[in-house]
Amino acid sequence: MGTEPNQVVDVSGDGHMLAVKHGSTVDPVPMDPAKWRSTLCGVLGGREFTPSERAWLPEGVSDEPLC
Repeated sequence: MGTEPNQVVDVSGDGHMLAVKHGSTVDPVPMDPAKWRSTLCGVLGGREFTPSERAWLPEGVSDEPLC
């Protein structure tokens, strides 16, 4: 089983959907905040942010696991 980090591989033309690759799977992630959190938590589980992901967090945003 791979330990590759998840990555955004595409964004819909209207900006309402991301395509996120994790391992060999690509899943749609809606950008509606409630759906986003639910979908993202299903993909990420309770893992911690990687150092690279932490670097992208806006100042003042917690780096605690999202889920």
